[in-house]
Amino acid sequence: MASVAQPVPQVDVLPQATKTVRWPSRTESHRPASLRSDVDEEMEAQPRDTDSISIDSMQSLPDFNGRRMVTFNDERTTTAYEAWELVCIKDGRTRRSWKSFCGIDFGTRWYIQHDGCILVNPLVSFDQGELADMHEDAIRAYKPKHGVSQERGYEQDLANRAHDLPYDHYDKLQQLLEDKTMATNRNPYRHREWRVVVLQPSEFRMTELLPERKRKGFFSWKKQPPATRTWFVVLRGQEVKSTKEDGGWKAHHRHSNPWWRFDSRETKEERGQHKDMTEKIDRARERRYHRHRPRPRPAGHMPPPPRPPMLR
Repeated sequence: MASVAQPVPQVDVLPQATKTVRWPSRTESHRPASLRSDVDEEMEAQPRDTDSISIDSMQSLPDFNGRRMVTFNDERTTTAYEAWELVCIKDGRTRRSWKSFCGIDFGTRWYIQHDGCILVNPLVSFDQGELADMHEDAIRAYKPKHGVSQERGYEQDLANRAHDLPYDHYDKLQQLLEDKTMATNRNPYRHREWRVVVLQPSEFRMTELLPERKRKGFFSWKKQPPATRTWFVVLRGQEVKSTKEDGGWKAHHRHSNPWWRFDSRETKEERGQHKDMTEKIDRARERRYHRHRPRPRPAGHMPPPPRPPMLR
């Protein structure tokens, strides 16, 4: 490609004694960088890790308190522990009366406000080793029945206590396990399960010591329940199965068909005939539509005025 000569502008060279220094103007000093300079800086920048630019990179970001998520660097780690707390806030109750006489209320009733809830809070002040030791200590402290191993007896007692939880507590705990199972099984090569390994009842502590519990009545042996019941829960996530199959385990849903390849191959001729028949019906409908379609009227055409009724 032949180069085109550009005219060289003529510049008047001043003598050395009369040569002045030209300072940049205000517009030139604030002139934005050219496109070429931006490209050069981008080419000289360090290459970025494209694998970390994804939604999973949010796992490495700290929360608003500055805490980072638990992340294992060794792929051989197959067990994880987490501590959680269930806080039961009871429904409020108000006392109302429908009649009063001389300042004395008659016919008082208690009305439930239905403003209670169950809070599920993570407890982050425990490390993995501390939670594992807590699980082992709970197994050692359990006294099994005769003829049953200590670990087996503790697991059966834990299952019974979890089953006896109130309905709303059990529902919240089940939702927590389902969320953890769904979040940790996005890898088609590994399957992980979450189980409750520690379940201890407690209550919200406002002072160093808990209040003394008195009996509800003179003929009652049950003590007063705590004002706010809490449950200390330890979950254990464990890898139970893995595969080396190419692509990992395959997915399925309620409408999936594992034999769709063979079905498509065997019904190819019938599906072709159905397609041809559908196209013929569509063409016939199109011809019929054009045949009975009213003709367009020319522009500016006015319909004739209605005739007046004939007199008899």
